[in-house]
Amino acid sequence: FKNSMNAERSWHLIHRDTGTVALCNWYRPPHSEAETVDSLREEIQEISLHAEGLIIAGDMNVHQRSWLRFSHSDTREGTSLCDLAADFSFDQLVKKPTRNQYLLDLVLCNLDGVHVDVVEQISDHRSIYIQVPDAVELRDMGERKVFHYQHADWEKIRRELDSQDWSFLRDDDINVGMETFYRKLFDLQNHCIPCSVK
Repeated sequence: FKNSMNAERSWHLIHRDTGTVALCNWYRPPHSEAETVDSLREEIQEISLHAEGLIIAGDMNVHQRSWLRFSHSDTREGTSLCDLAADFSFDQLVKKPTRNQYLLDLVLCNLDGVHVDVVEQISDHRSIYIQVPDAVELRDMGERKVFHYQHADWEKIRRELDSQDWSFLRDDDINVGMETFYRKLFDLQNHCIPCSVK
């Protein structure tokens, strides 16, 4: 969808039957300016116009002991990101360390039902596995009659068809004739072919 102008962030829109989800991939280098967090606010406000839910994931390299359990201290950028998460009602879903003893890879999300696991290590970070439930459309299916053609009395059907007077197809109005024709076939079907209701 778009790339950030002043941070290593890219935004992608995922279209689903139930609405659009915006996915942000963000790498924030260690010791980078706290302003990259501030610019995220503006991007969220813009992207929220195009999506019902947002997921911001990546190596964010922030420490905030009062918010992120596996941190060495509280920092300015950690405080700023924590405040942003609160302002936009984001939950932080990663609950285990991702690099050595620290939690540096975060998933901020404002969608229900999203599940995150910390999995295999790649290089010096553990991977983050994000599961986003897709919507399930529930339908109330009405009853329908199912015919069992393998048990039909085909001989009786042939005899009934042969004994019919079909002159109404030639003599009657076309609409009346077709209605009579279909009624005769449906009556024969109901009489000679076993059925069940599903």
